[in-house]
Amino acid sequence: MDALTLSRIQFASTVLRCFTLAGALAITVPGCLAIPVSSRSKPVRDLAPTSVFAERIQHIHGVAADGFGNVYVSSSAHQGSVVRINASGEQAPVATGLGRVAGLARDDLGSLFVAMTWGKGGIYRIGSEGRRALVVKGIGYPAETAVDDRGRVYIAESLSRGRLLRYADEELLTWAGPLHLPKGVAVDVESSVYVCESASGRILRYHSDGARHVLVPSGILTQPGGITYTPQYRGLFVTEDRARGRLSFVSVDGPIVTLLYDLRYPKGLALDGQGDLYIAEQGRKRLLRIQAEDLSAALNRS
Repeated sequence: MDALTLSRIQFASTVLRCFTLAGALAITVPGCLAIPVSSRSKPVRDLAPTSVFAERIQHIHGVAADGFGNVYVSSSAHQGSVVRINASGEQAPVATGLGRVAGLARDDLGSLFVAMTWGKGGIYRIGSEGRRALVVKGIGYPAETAVDDRGRVYIAESLSRGRLLRYADEELLTWAGPLHLPKGVAVDVESSVYVCESASGRILRYHSDGARHVLVPSGILTQPGGITYTPQYRGLFVTEDRARGRLSFVSVDGPIVTLLYDLRYPKGLALDGQGDLYIAEQGRKRLLRIQAEDLSAALNRS
């Protein structure tokens, strides 16, 4: 055996050893790339049992919930619509003819805010009685929305040099940017705003005073998209918008746990008043639910 062949065998053995150790134990081996603990330390299995809450929803994207057992989703059906799904799984359109719709959020007064991405993008406000108004217009590809407890609407403008926008008191301003394909946006009880940078894989946190903190750096999540904050667990539920996407929990204090694997293009997600989590799985045209007790058990096991 010549020296070149021996060198190749030794290199292949080292690479195999690196990936085996990193995948099984999530440790850093000298000469190998460090694999984040959170992305490889858990076995490839679902930690939280799910059920199909509703299905056959064309191009499902955004999700919101109220305190009366209803869940709302944005859909391409009826030339772009918002659909209400009651506790029995029955579907009824709330608004139709909205065009190409994406993210969805609900405020404390019962109004829904849905992102419209067709042409020059904008935000529709749909009142509790079903009336709608285009309150924001002329922005580039609004992907997701969130509303804080003061009724201020945050919008992720998903462009290569995108922005995080805020709409309040009939005024639109740039809250942060430029950002690399921002998608999901969420607000916590302290009025901190979280935004997913899909292109970089990061999750950024903007404090109420404008200070920025990188909550999740690049290299851990792939194309993070949907996001929602949970005060009960002090963290975020996040989906990865890809063919084999995941649902993960990101603690504000640092740890990351993968709850679901092999989701097909998951998009928006929302928590209802009972603590049940709903996930829009666009690739399979359905809305999934994880009940509160199963969610609690999964996070406690992790």
